Amino acid sequence: MNEKKSTIDPLLNVVSLLKSIGFLLVVGFVFVWCCENTYDRIYGDNHHKNKIENLLKNGKTILANLDQNYVISRVNKGNYYQTSYEFKYSFRVNDKVYNGDFTTEEFIPTDANRLKKYLTVHYLPEDPEVNQIDAETEYEYAKQDIEEHGIGMLLLNIFGLFVTFFMVLYGIFSVKEKAQNLDKPIENTYRKTQYQNEVNQKTDYSNFR
Repeated sequence: MNEKKSTIDPLLNVVSLLKSIGFLLVVGFVFVWCCENTYDRIYGDNHHKNKIENLLKNGKTILANLDQNYVISRVNKGNYYQTSYEFKYSFRVNDKVYNGDFTTEEFIPTDANRLKKYLTVHYLPEDPEVNQIDAETEYEYAKQDIEEHGIGMLLLNIFGLFVTFFMVLYGIFSVKEKAQNLDKPIENTYRKTQYQNEVNQKTDYSNFR
């Protein structure tokens, strides 16, 4: 018995494969996001706080030069837009220029003391690449981040990490399986075609005129 192959099955297989690839990309993105957040909770937050603390204790200060070019960012907060400004700065140590940037919601302040804080750089004498604008304020932000990102947030990120890991594995196996079966007929379509062929062969049309 000759079996007719469905012409739509290959197209449906491709669509199914594309869906699996899309699913894999989405869960892969979420997995990477969970990895970054888990890293920040375990290591990043404390590392940043310790870095600023070391700068305040063992670093030196210098006044930086502010670049006149800056980037404006606006974030919709519902009833208003929150505006922030990203500035670049540079300073020279031992005839070598070092660069950095900082973001603030306050445009170049008119208060001379406040402006001086923005332009004061703490840096490590042995490695000026490690530096920070307005280190005192940044240190308070770093401590606040650690307090807000407690053990509950850490456990939530670890849980999300494990869940998305297994979802990524499922997505990989699903894509692999569907890629291998692109040329195979879909089971329901195949059974319907086979049944129709059997009905056509068993029907006796001899009494019809």
